[in-house]
Amino acid sequence: MDETKTAETAAPAAKQPIAWRIVIIAGLLTGAAWAAILLAPLGQLQLAAGIAPVIGGIWLGRRVKDRGFTHGLLMSLFAVIAALIIFTPIILLTDFQSPMEAPAGAEVAAAAPTKADSFVKLLSLMLITLVPFPIYGVMLSSRNQKKMADFKQEMEKRGGQLQNPGRVINLDDLQAQPLPKFAKWVQMLFRKNGFTLDDYKFGKDVIDLYLTRTASDEKWLVRCSVADAVKPGMAQLLAQDLRDSEWSKGVLATSVGVQDAARKWAKTRRNIELLDGETLIEMNG
Repeated sequence: MDETKTAETAAPAAKQPIAWRIVIIAGLLTGAAWAAILLAPLGQLQLAAGIAPVIGGIWLGRRVKDRGFTHGLLMSLFAVIAALIIFTPIILLTDFQSPMEAPAGAEVAAAAPTKADSFVKLLSLMLITLVPFPIYGVMLSSRNQKKMADFKQEMEKRGGQLQNPGRVINLDDLQAQPLPKFAKWVQMLFRKNGFTLDDYKFGKDVIDLYLTRTASDEKWLVRCSVADAVKPGMAQLLAQDLRDSEWSKGVLATSVGVQDAARKWAKTRRNIELLDGETLIEMNG
């Protein structure tokens, strides 16, 4: 038994393989776009030489699930290769000067830069823009994608998402709130009374709030409902859920009413409390 558990827990999570095809495409296109920007006759466009690698990195990051640094580094490598393929014949066969050379009209140096100087300055510019910027773009985008995936997975596990309620002043306002907004309002009410939200889960016509009372570290289960007046069966079901659980108390909160039979039954249970809409408004002050 122990060996089985050890084997199950020891298995590492499989990493995503390198997406070579899109890495090569992203790198080559980014390098080509970077070169085209530097070769453009309008000097203002050269300011975009640092933006293009970031955009390419973001595009790639949206298509890879993990290993952002590795994908970004490989993309930078192919971008540098593409830029070198474009610039090498231009530097060797023409009098091209890199964008880091002195602009036209500036004081001319005593000795004109050699082709080797142009290569060194071009490589320096690549090192500044084509290496770190794609990595940054990929890692930024892949992290955002992972956060979105984790959020979606969390919402699927919870069954939905709480929503910020509208303005609640009286009972009519409270009863106008749909269930996700009502549950959020109840959670905010309990927070004002010294509770913190651990988690929540959507059920059939109810939302369960898992709260902790900060003063005593007690775990409370607060079940929210807006459908009908609370019946004895709903209170009894809550009591069953409390058995053999970590929750020390259960609360049924409803924006409508509570049947007399349910109140009578709950009075015989020390760990069950029923709160109707009027009581909740009074608690809110």
